[in-house]
Amino acid sequence: MDIISKALTGCFESVLPHLDERQRRLNVGTVAVMLGRGGRTKMSELTGRSRSTVIQGASEIEAGVVGGTGPALLGGWCLSRSVETRDRSSCRVESHLCWLRVVPSG
Repeated sequence: MDIISKALTGCFESVLPHLDERQRRLNVGTVAVMLGRGGRTKMSELTGRSRSTVIQGASEIEAGVVGGTGPALLGGWCLSRSVETRDRSSCRVESHLCWLRVVPSG
């Protein structure tokens, strides 16, 4: 297992138990999108989630599905869209993650 896989595994072991099913799916899907080609399979292997669950989460992230009744999903992580960051500046996220200001919806 390479160092990135070890780091991701440790991160998911720490974070995923504290999330509901939808948040877990979107969290894993976000990283799968970030990893690019082979990311969905890699995330399925690292997290033990089914490949179809990872694919569904990645598809929701790519489609921009971030609604819901609670705070912004994933604690504020997003991919590939213009966003307001914690320091209130705008950023364009292409292939990396950007921390967002968490704003309750509704």
